[in-house]
Amino acid sequence: MLYNFFLILFLLYIISRLFIRYILPYLIRYFLKHHNQNINQPQNKKHYKKKGEINIDFIPEKDKKNTDNKNFGEYVNYEEIDDNETDNN
Repeated sequence: MLYNFFLILFLLYIISRLFIRYILPYLIRYFLKHHNQNINQPQNKKHYKKKGEINIDFIPEKDKKNTDNKNFGEYVNYEEIDDNETDNN
């Protein structure tokens, strides 16, 4: 029983050493290569626009409540108060 335990432990050690030595560097190179390619390529070509070009990405939906200007409110007429008249009192 103890012999099986040590044999399995030794095999796991050998497999992990081989993995770290040969397979892990290959995987790291593979992912870094693809990551660098994605960074160097532009995300979307529409981000590169000519000078003076206008691009609208978001058009908000019109609010149905405020479309009728007749019910918006009523105009209140006002008069300006001259500050010089109030200072003399």
